[in-house]
Amino acid sequence: MKNKTESADGCKITFYTLVWSFLLGSFFGYCIETAVYFYKRGYFVNRQGVIYGPFSEIYGFGLIVVLLCLYKIRNKKGYIIFLASMAVGTLFEYASSVYLEKVAGYASWNYSSYPFDFQGRIDLVVSVGWGVFGVLFIKYAYPFTCKILNRMNKGLYKVLLWLFFVFMVFDLTLSGLAVDRMGKRGSGVPAGNKIDRFLDEHYPDERLKEIFTSVKFIK
Repeated sequence: MKNKTESADGCKITFYTLVWSFLLGSFFGYCIETAVYFYKRGYFVNRQGVIYGPFSEIYGFGLIVVLLCLYKIRNKKGYIIFLASMAVGTLFEYASSVYLEKVAGYASWNYSSYPFDFQGRIDLVVSVGWGVFGVLFIKYAYPFTCKILNRMNKGLYKVLLWLFFVFMVFDLTLSGLAVDRMGKRGSGVPAGNKIDRFLDEHYPDERLKEIFTSVKFIK
């Protein structure tokens, strides 16, 4: 049984288009955020969300949530898509911030210095960005992606997307374990098993701080 959402215009949501959407969101989210930081600070600030690759997974997951929530209204006027994407993206970002703080024990962003923030978790300007991001993706990028994938050799793109999927599962898992271990090291918790010792040796604080430049652990 195929896991898909049917579409009258021939562009349907499948596992493969979701993986592709995650790739696009993670990569372009990383690029945009890095560019914004460079503009504001005048120097390069790494905005990776994972250890390996120029990806910021919050945007990848966010784009998937926006797609799943809004795809049925994709033919509505642009301002409707904008407002809906703005709302969905903002709620997703807020929920993600709460999850990271309460469950994972750290914060990965803080908008307290922004003029229209709420609890440092979300900000009006960033919310507008989610709206623009959603319109561009739902109205233009996703349909274009479907056309490209439909013209490609299906065996080839399925293999490529599966490879990317497996890589990202590995990358996300490793990144999560490494950040968790960094927090425990900071609290003086000694390595308790082989995995901890591996992480201490290969992913010390010095290396992780160069990758995750905005991670702040909650005491």
